[in-house]
Amino acid sequence: MPKTMPTQISDLRVPNLNWDYLAEAQSYPFSEAKDGLDLVNAWWLLEIAFLTYVPDRDFVNGKLKRAGFRGALTIHRKNNLALVIRDPKKLIVSFRGTLLNNLDNLITDAKIARTEFGDRGLVHRGFLGALDSLWEDLEAELHARSSGRDIWFTGHSLGGALAVLAAARWQRPCRIYTFGCPRVGDRTFRDNFRPFPHYRFVHDHDAITQLPPPLGYRHVGQVCHLRRDGKIEDGTSPWHQLKDNVTDRIPKLIQRIRHDQGAWEALLGDNAFSDHCPISYATRLWNLIEK
Repeated sequence: MPKTMPTQISDLRVPNLNWDYLAEAQSYPFSEAKDGLDLVNAWWLLEIAFLTYVPDRDFVNGKLKRAGFRGALTIHRKNNLALVIRDPKKLIVSFRGTLLNNLDNLITDAKIARTEFGDRGLVHRGFLGALDSLWEDLEAELHARSSGRDIWFTGHSLGGALAVLAAARWQRPCRIYTFGCPRVGDRTFRDNFRPFPHYRFVHDHDAITQLPPPLGYRHVGQVCHLRRDGKIEDGTSPWHQLKDNVTDRIPKLIQRIRHDQGAWEALLGDNAFSDHCPISYATRLWNLIEK
């Protein structure tokens, strides 16, 4: 059944223990055979990226076991976290995004000066430092577990940026799905990025996907734009974004304010920051699959 978009500010926060992660995994099985964009696979990887925010390991392992995974390893260093989960056919590496109450995460995001990524261009200094804190343990796990398995990298927000950098550093065949991912590197980094299957999901007007500014930074991957009207597009032009605001968002916002809703409730679901929240991605993508 379709799900309703969040209606309370508390719904937007992470971690979220009320969301029934991977609840329909048996009805919508993962397909390792598909190299092109697959919305069911995207839903699985988003649910896992969303689940990565939850600190309760018993809760996380219970959801993963129900979905059929055989094992999971949590790598937690310097307030950065990666979850490595596996079954006989695949290994999924999911990086946690920014926790707003975590000063280290906020400092990581703020370090926008670029630094060298070997000879393959310049990347965000904070993102690279976060990956470096996890890489020794993660690389060992990849070497130990990757034989005979497909490798998938995923993450939401900061987690998406780390997924991009991890795939670029791993340099072996893999598939990448990110959600609400900021820009990671410069034009040279983009041009040197190996052409692995790479899908970058953007929910409507998600502001974080527009950071850092394009001056000195470029996106990588094929953009998949989840629109409020239930469609998915290969990007949305600035003209269409402006049109959405004028013909849809602003009139609906005014209508809600006229009905005496509070300011926060009136804005909920209609601003570029709530568009970034993982539950908004999860709801929009699920409804697209159900449709």
